[in-house]
Amino acid sequence: MQKISISFLLILFTGFLQAQGDLLIYSQQDIPQSAYTNPANRFDGKFFIGIPALSSVDLEYSNRFRYSDLVVKSGDSLLLDFDRLLSDMKENNYLSMGARVDLLSFGITLSEKLQVHFNVSEVAAFNFGINRDMVRFIYRGNAAFENRDANFDGLGLNASHYREYGLGASLQLSEKWRLGARAKYLYGMENIYTERMDINFRTDPETYALRANTNFAIRSSGIDLPSAFEESDLEYLSERNNHGFAFDLGAHYQMNEQLSFSASVVDWGSINWNDYNMHYFGEGDFTYDGIEINSFTDPNQELGNETSFDRVLDSLEANLGVEEGKESYRSPLVSRVFIGSSLNIDQFSQLNFLIRNDIFAAKLRPSFSISYSRQLSKLIRLSGAYSSLNHTFDNLGLGITVDPGPIQFYLMTDNAIGLFQPQHARNVHLRFGMNLIFGREKIGPRTNVAKKKNRKARRKVKTRNRSIQKSDF
Repeated sequence: MQKISISFLLILFTGFLQAQGDLLIYSQQDIPQSAYTNPANRFDGKFFIGIPALSSVDLEYSNRFRYSDLVVKSGDSLLLDFDRLLSDMKENNYLSMGARVDLLSFGITLSEKLQVHFNVSEVAAFNFGINRDMVRFIYRGNAAFENRDANFDGLGLNASHYREYGLGASLQLSEKWRLGARAKYLYGMENIYTERMDINFRTDPETYALRANTNFAIRSSGIDLPSAFEESDLEYLSERNNHGFAFDLGAHYQMNEQLSFSASVVDWGSINWNDYNMHYFGEGDFTYDGIEINSFTDPNQELGNETSFDRVLDSLEANLGVEEGKESYRSPLVSRVFIGSSLNIDQFSQLNFLIRNDIFAAKLRPSFSISYSRQLSKLIRLSGAYSSLNHTFDNLGLGITVDPGPIQFYLMTDNAIGLFQPQHARNVHLRFGMNLIFGREKIGPRTNVAKKKNRKARRKVKTRNRSIQKSDF
């Protein structure tokens, strides 16, 4: 029975994608799942429970180039336009995709200062770095690099499917400071990870032989070993020896009643992969002169179950200096850093600024967003956002929260246009969910500020009453 999950297969087969969601929800503290972007965020209520498998569904798709840039129509046929693709690409491109579904989540307010929250989430993440020389080589072959070095600097892949068990807390230290942290145990199921990928080559102008220098290590777990498909469902879901840990840290500073600042680091950790591993290594200089054409066609070269094509692959591996291994390894998560600020315009309106950086292959991949939220009534809050994603500047986000209580429903996207015209969009994102929240004091974006003002007012009334009583006495 095939064990690779549907979510992970979608990631592998879609390819060339970038996850840049989580922008609009960051400032929506009334939604408990905003704590996934900053664990210091504090929901309004005594207790919440997420509807299983529906409390948080987050699907993110982005592309450095549009589908319509790569695929063009010629008569009744569709053609790949690599020339157009190469003209649109940068020298180095960061591409990825992500999907996250909460299987279980709940949170409890233990006191006025402390909240705790727990989640079990299925996560699939694909992050791919690719440069223009790689695409040029695929399209035009080694002849494109005659008397010129091809450099695959920045080429890298980190794709994982794992389950996350998270326990977090948000602590109000003072009237101005609130801190948050979340510890996460990770159970890994599949992974592909390029630990290193340094490849340079040049084509000889006379013989067209490929002269290359390589130093690469490609590691995988649970992907290409037949034995991985022979285990039971229980073994696949809970008994693989792939374990990891990660942490989220966050802070919120309320400068005054109008202005606040926040920051967080999310997914700081890694997974150790021990079961069903297969690795490929190569290092050194080599010259590749090609293969004999009869390696494909001569039936006399078949030996046992080994076909002539298998012999060609063996020849390529030998020339490329490829070695195999199955030892344990560790792959890091792609960490995210958020820096934000919020301005309370009035009791029901809020303006938010946010910068997000993904840390992949020791480089920062930035995005930026400005958003506005308005509490239209006791039931409905609307949000709008403008974002810069993946070197594009035409991303308009929309969000709605319907909150009759105790049921809360939310739907948001960081690029609404991409939902309706995905073939012309570089970014498509959708997040939705349902929660049950009890014991709330629903006022608006400035709920916490309003609560503090009410508590101060009550204390003043009590103090004045005691003074009056003493005076009468």
